[in-house]
Amino acid sequence: MNLTRLVQRLFMSVMVYAANRGIALAQYMLGVIYDQGKGVPQDPAEAVKWFRMAAEQGYADAQFSLGGLYANGLGVARDNREALKWLRMAAEQGHEHAKQLIEAMDSPNRGSRAR
Repeated sequence: MNLTRLVQRLFMSVMVYAANRGIALAQYMLGVIYDQGKGVPQDPAEAVKWFRMAAEQGYADAQFSLGGLYANGLGVARDNREALKWLRMAAEQGHEHAKQLIEAMDSPNRGSRAR
């Protein structure tokens, strides 16, 4: 086994250990790893699992990522209501990308709203 692969395995072991002990940052990082397929096969359902754990602890980046997965139907059934729920939680914490995505998701309805 080469050194790079050994370091990747060690890193994943540490991340899984920390994530399983409730460390939101580690849970979020595992979500990113599985979402992007960095050193592991890309697995949106596994990304959802880890993002949800961190999101439920109030981790804004995880809430944003989970909302995006729901909005796009990646790893879960597409569900705009669930997407907006998580995006709003992130936006309430000042997550700018969440605010922008909410606005983009809401924009088709803007013309039909009463002013």
